[in-house]
Amino acid sequence: MSTIKTNTITGTTSAGSIVVTGEGGSTTTNLQQGLAKVWGVLTNAAALTNSFNIASGTDNGTGDYSYTLTSAFSDANHATTAITSGAGAGRMCTSNTARKAAGTIAVEIETHSGSAEDLAQEVSTHGDLA
Repeated sequence: MSTIKTNTITGTTSAGSIVVTGEGGSTTTNLQQGLAKVWGVLTNAAALTNSFNIASGTDNGTGDYSYTLTSAFSDANHATTAITSGAGAGRMCTSNTARKAAGTIAVEIETHSGSAEDLAQEVSTHGDLA
């Protein structure tokens, strides 16, 4: 068994680009592209229970939340996955693409009948940081 210990990994052709060979050895993945740049466990009042790269949350009204990022993305073209957590199982939790920006993610929660509802959320966002 071997152990590698380091504080910094840098690509040889591009300092910020590390390519990892995938399972089976026939494909590669850019390591930076595959990492979540934001994640959070958030309350029904937009408070941060536990998070990475989220500076603060705002409750914009029933089922409508936005989160300001500590480090912004390069643009608004980032992908957020969100789910409700706790007692709100079975609800729809979506990214509000009209309100997201380079430094903001936005989440909306609705019942299956279309009524907005306040529930805790868990989010993860991928994209290129600025």
